[in-house]
Order: sequence, then C-alpha cells, then structure tokens
Amino acid sequence: MDLKYAKLIIILFLAFTIIFDLLGAIIFAIVITFLTKGVFERINRFIKERSISAFIITFAVFAVIIFPIAIVIQSVIANVNLIQNFVSDIVAKLVSLTKGSGSQTITTATNILTQKIINAMGGFLIIAPKKIIDLFIMLSLIYYFLRDGPKIRSYVYSIVKEKKERQIIQELENLLEGVIIGNILAAIVIGMTSYGIFFILGVKFAELLAVAVAIAALIPIIGTWIVYIPLITYNILLKNHPLAIALLVALVIMQILELYLAPKLSSHITKIHPAILIVGFIGGPLFFGVKGIILGPLILGAAKIILDSYRK
Repeated sequence: MDLKYAKLIIILFLAFTIIFDLLGAIIFAIVITFLTKGVFERINRFIKERSISAFIITFAVFAVIIFPIAIVIQSVIANVNLIQNFVSDIVAKLVSLTKGSGSQTITTATNILTQKIINAMGGFLIIAPKKIIDLFIMLSLIYYFLRDGPKIRSYVYSIVKEKKERQIIQELENLLEGVIIGNILAAIVIGMTSYGIFFILGVKFAELLAVAVAIAALIPIIGTWIVYIPLITYNILLKNHPLAIALLVALVIMQILELYLAPKLSSHITKIHPAILIVGFIGGPLFFGVKGIILGPLILGAAKIILDSYRK
C-alpha cells in the first residue's frame, strides 16, 4: 500500500475514534439539518443572510427541545404526590394478586419503587453533563451545516474528481434523505393509527400516548411495545380484560406496521431493497444504540450502492 494512503487511513481512523462518542449528536444534527433546510432556504430568501437564517432555525430547534422538557419537569414536580398515589394504587393491585401481607407490604413495595425512581433520576443527573455537551454540539453543527452547506458540498466534490465517485456521493445523499424521511413518515403513521385506536377504545390521555408511540416507533429496538405493554398490564390489573385484549391486538398490528412501513417507505425513496433496510433498521440500534437508527440502514445501503458501482 502507498505510504500516503496508509497515513490517510490512520488519520481517518484516529479522527473517527475521537468523534465516535459524539456520533449521536452528529447524526441528529444531520437529520435535523435535512428536515429544516427547506424552511431555512425560505427564511434566507427573505432575510438574505445565511448566518442569521441559520441562527433562527437553530434557536427554534433549541426551543422545541427545551420547552417540552421544562414543562414535563415542572409538571412532575407539581404533581409528585399524585404520582406517588398512582404508584401506590398500582402496587396495591399487584399485591392483591399475590399473597401480600396487607398495608405493610404495600408501603414497603411503594418505598422500594419510589427509591428506584429516585435512583433513576440520580443516574440521569450523572449523565446530564454529557447530554448537555451533546446538545451543544448538535446545535452548533446544525448552525454550521445550514450556514455553510454549499461550501461543505463544494469541498467534498473538490476531493472527489471522477464522475462515478460523484454519482456515488449523490446516491448516498439520496439514501440518507430516504432513510430519514421513511423513518419519520412511518412514525407519524404509527402514531396517528395508535391515536385512532386509543380514541375508539376510550383510553385516557390518547393524544399524549399517541405521541409517545410515535417517538418510540422511531427507535426499532424500543418500539411501540414500550407504551402498549404497560397499558395492557394496567388494564389487566383493573380486570378490564376486553380493553387489555383489544390493546394486545393493537400492539400486534403496530409491530407489523413497524417492521413493514419504515423499510418500505425508505425503499420507495432510495430504490434499495426493503430486506436490506429492515436488517439495517433492526441491526443498527443493536450495534450502535440510538444512533444506529440512521447508521444501520445507511451503512448497509451505502455498501449496496458501492457494490453496484463496481458492476457498472
């Protein structure tokens, strides 16, 4: 191997090692940039200053992320007694199904659950600095990707001279866009379908639960079951078996939609076989965690594109 290429590979490997822990923030920055670039271009046509337009979009993204978190935290703090009573009711129903020893057992179990929740919150506080850094990096990258998008594209194309290689890059861009759009459209459809099911079945907080389902659907390994299973369990404890069965049937439908929709929609956009994307959507999160939602199908799709380029 040429010494020049050996040095390049080593440098690229070291660079990848440095940014690996930040891949999640980088990927979400790319995703949000793709989703907001249309709005950015409209704003920039009016303002005619890319820096200001990029700042407006970045601040809007920050607000969309922070405001709901602040509202949820405020709501939890304001309703901590109601939450504890709700947990106590759940524990009481669980104890009634087993050979408990009355109120003492309920109190003990409630205290254990409460302690676990406190420990979980403590764990969150430990990782909070890392999340804040990720948020800062993500917002910074969104700003620079939007502001300097044309320069970044020109730089990449200045490195890649051959027409064939440029075509591969264009196909990779289309693949990334297809994976993002397919994933989001599938999550929206699943969320709306779940809302219809919750509304028809008379489930409380249907809108909030549907939003939770849509968010969960974006992460294949987590999936919609993380919302449906607690609902089913809760209704079993209440001995509301017809509703529990109906929700179980709905869960099966949602699982089928999850496995089918995102790969199918992404395949329709990218022209890559759904089987490849299914493996990517499932295998990516298993290997990379949350960032694998995009990385999984993107890596397998890129491999297919590059292999196809050698056939031409």
